[in-house]
Amino acid sequence: MSRMPLPKSGGATPLGRLLLGPLLSSLLLVAIGAIPGSLLRWLVDDLSVVNLLGAFVLGWLSAMAAGRPRAWLLVGGVGFCGSLTSFSGWILELHTHIQGSGWWVALAWWFLELLGGLLMAALGMGLGRWMQQRWPPQMGNRLRH
Repeated sequence: MSRMPLPKSGGATPLGRLLLGPLLSSLLLVAIGAIPGSLLRWLVDDLSVVNLLGAFVLGWLSAMAAGRPRAWLLVGGVGFCGSLTSFSGWILELHTHIQGSGWWVALAWWFLELLGGLLMAALGMGLGRWMQQRWPPQMGNRLRH
């Protein structure tokens, strides 16, 4: 039985080495943000609060990320906000309201939650723009990616 010899690169093709480095560093940045986001989600245990907080943070982050490294969005947006908030939980809660209180109450709840999320995102973006004028992007370039 003959064995096929492994390439001298340790088994990784040049394309694999090229893609694996950025992929692993991106995954690590997402994980760094996901840990505190999921812990906060677990501590708060109120879906409306974490979704509204996530909308605010994502609004702030999107305004602050202009001119800054992609790592800002990987850590804060994908990692932290992604693990903090829950669209599926929001839909399940809406379904629970429909079953328990009826369509009109559920629709009112849905509208208030949606309006609250839009308001929090706008407030976060406003704060981010205000801070962006006072905190130049060069100060945030210590976190490179």
